[in-house]
Amino acid sequence: MEIKPQTIKVVVSEEIFDHMPKAEAEEQYKYLMSVLHGRTATCRPVVLSTKRFCESEHTIFLLHRNIIVGTGQISLADTFPTPHVYINNIVISPFVQKLGLGARLMRELSMLAVRKWGGDDRTLRLELTNNPNKKNAGFYYVQGFRARADGRWPVLVLKQVLNFLGWKAEDETVVWVKEV
Repeated sequence: MEIKPQTIKVVVSEEIFDHMPKAEAEEQYKYLMSVLHGRTATCRPVVLSTKRFCESEHTIFLLHRNIIVGTGQISLADTFPTPHVYINNIVISPFVQKLGLGARLMRELSMLAVRKWGGDDRTLRLELTNNPNKKNAGFYYVQGFRARADGRWPVLVLKQVLNFLGWKAEDETVVWVKEV
């Protein structure tokens, strides 16, 4: 599939249904979630047509013609003193990876967060989590995110307690942050 940047349309939340039938959007979204999460995505299907799109949550879809080639979600946690925007479920179709669409999706998600919840006098903290086994830390770093230090004393103490109790994580989660 040959894709040029100018052929990609950015669609936000329920606008997806203006571009394709609900059943088709649902099927394509489920496919991308299975790419991201594996078979577990089919255990609890998300029905986009009944998903509650609201002011504190938005989903971006990257469309090429009538195909969803990427998607990502942002959710606002209006915490004091700095609101947090959580970025979740970022995925680009395997057929179009390595074309810059992941970077475009991250830019679109960041811009949407600022447009919806930021402003001149309001700083937002974008956060996302990542499994280091995916080996895409460099991607987030290039996008301007930094890994939150795992050397903070509460984290170290918790790890020591859990290790003492015999619990060991199979994989560690990294939290990536970016101020906008």
